Amino acid sequence: LYMRNARRLANGGYLVTHNREQVVREYDADGRVVREIPARSGPHSAVRLPNGNTLIACGDAVKDGARVFEVDGAGKTVWEIKNGDLPGISLKFMTGLQRLPNGNTVMSNWQGHGQFGSGPHLLEVTPDKKVVWTFADHKTMRTISSVQLLDVPGDAFKGEVLHGFKFTSVNERPAMSPPASLLAALALLLIAAGAHAVDPAIGGVLAVGERGT
Repeated sequence: LYMRNARRLANGGYLVTHNREQVVREYDADGRVVREIPARSGPHSAVRLPNGNTLIACGDAVKDGARVFEVDGAGKTVWEIKNGDLPGISLKFMTGLQRLPNGNTVMSNWQGHGQFGSGPHLLEVTPDKKVVWTFADHKTMRTISSVQLLDVPGDAFKGEVLHGFKFTSVNERPAMSPPASLLAALALLLIAAGAHAVDPAIGGVLAVGERGT
């Protein structure tokens, strides 16, 4: 089984993204499958929202299949951003995500697999699919795996911040000057193929990264 991310739920169960099987599975505390959510194009991250819905980011297992979508308890898709929905923005491999208190969704657009420099690293969209901001700096970093806005209150380790993440190694750097809307961003960077590392140019955010291909 190839799993991208696993998240412990408040009920003691687990939400696990099975990338190659293109499914998100929910397990109870004893490891029994209690629910399956089909996730075409390969799920990377999944978040259980306070209303019981599940927010899922999918990759590039299917051509032009990158997307972020939300399903309700019955498995019905109630919201989705897919490639082609945002004029001028190409979605490559959706990885990290965060649902904000105002209902907007911040997401990272991973650009490995030969796609370096092909789109924005990060973007925030409203429920009606309006782009609030995008961020791209292809000279400083190759690609970003995940993001957390640090001015959103709550403890991410207790599930109080609604975001998908992937931890591999940690580094802190002094100041940098990203756009004002990104001053509170936590970026998890994927740089070049090989061993785990962190791009030293990330600057003043706490960065967690791995080398990507």
